[in-house]
Amino acid sequence: MITRIEINGFKSFHNFGADLLPFQVFIGPNGVGKTNLFDAIGLLAALAGNNTLEEAFRQSRGELNELFTYFLDGSRAKLMSFAVEMLIPRTVADGSGKTRPVASNRLRYELDIESRVEGGVERAYVVREGLLPIADANDKWVKDHIPTRTRKGWIVREKRPPYIATVEDKGQSTIFRNQDTPGGGREAVNVGQIERTVLSASDAVRYPTIHAVRQEMINWRFLQLNPYALRARTPSQSATTLLPDGSNLAAVLARMSRDNKDLLPAVLADMTRSIPDLKNLTVKPVPGHDEFLIEIETKEGEKFSSRVLSDGTLRLLALTALKNDPQHRGVLCFEEPENGVQPFRLKQMVDVLHGLATNLNNDPDDRPLRQVLINTHSPGLLAYVPSDSLFFVGLKAENKARGTRITPVRPVLIADDSEAFYTWEQVKQYLDTDPVSKKREELGF
Repeated sequence: MITRIEINGFKSFHNFGADLLPFQVFIGPNGVGKTNLFDAIGLLAALAGNNTLEEAFRQSRGELNELFTYFLDGSRAKLMSFAVEMLIPRTVADGSGKTRPVASNRLRYELDIESRVEGGVERAYVVREGLLPIADANDKWVKDHIPTRTRKGWIVREKRPPYIATVEDKGQSTIFRNQDTPGGGREAVNVGQIERTVLSASDAVRYPTIHAVRQEMINWRFLQLNPYALRARTPSQSATTLLPDGSNLAAVLARMSRDNKDLLPAVLADMTRSIPDLKNLTVKPVPGHDEFLIEIETKEGEKFSSRVLSDGTLRLLALTALKNDPQHRGVLCFEEPENGVQPFRLKQMVDVLHGLATNLNNDPDDRPLRQVLINTHSPGLLAYVPSDSLFFVGLKAENKARGTRITPVRPVLIADDSEAFYTWEQVKQYLDTDPVSKKREELGF
């Protein structure tokens, strides 16, 4: 779970920072950086995996030279920096069926990536990396968002040195990775042409806390559901966690049904809150093929396969599957939940997404940590999201760059003269009214 993210030098981000809740909604017009935020989270997830920087950047939208921030004078940033504060699980699987405790689950990960032109070719290298525990005295986010009565169940802290640290000595920078097991030592990597993160090569035996952060970040996903993919038959040997386009939804539901006979009825129960006419949900093997296909039945006895279901029904089915899937964990980024959804079903869609996120007001249980980040430009969503979860996203020109900025939105009638927040009515008028340029000026963008 991301509790704070800071970005500088990546796409539209210049000295950007934001504290995040388990359920967070970003609302704003097109072209202000809402999707860029999800791209940054996806890039960090790729860099935590088994990707080199080149491979991770290739998965991003845009060429390498388009990912470093352009400044107002026409120049371009040569360094992109990320910092992510997070809450991770208290234990991590070590790959042998065992779990290991982490030394701390409130951590801050930092990463700097430098662009260089070598032989006429632009390349990117890691030049600084850090992973540090967040001390209780400095942890305002926990004090603000986790009640005292449940805090001890969520948080574990031990006094340890930085798990990853970059040290400069006599002009040479070195990244150290410290073991957090008893009697552990440390390994050093000289900064020069490092083409993958130190975090990505950390195992659970010697580096359980670093590995736990890596596993957390790998589970940060940008969900881009494709109705065509959702309708398709799914090979039975498909990945058993939902893919970003939803193309293996039938296999996920089949696995859930095998693991626990109560899971599909739970998915159906969530679906019927939006579509009361549903009676049954099944996943059937396709005769003569090693594939699955989803089938729903109405109370009138009519049966329909996923091949003919509406876009909105399929999107809702994918989200309710995630909500009830014990294997789903981490951060879920989801764009424009209103797409393909009838307006009178929008509240139910938001309820499902809100239900996906971990409630830190409750004591921890055996369910994994989950976070949901949504972006939208629909004013219709305003009425259905929790009042403390909404940010307005815009672009603001500073001395050097025109960067993405966010401002809290509050359900109040009187606007704040200092623009520390916007009212719902301000945001609604901004999104509904033309010309856009006039409203941008009124809001200071």
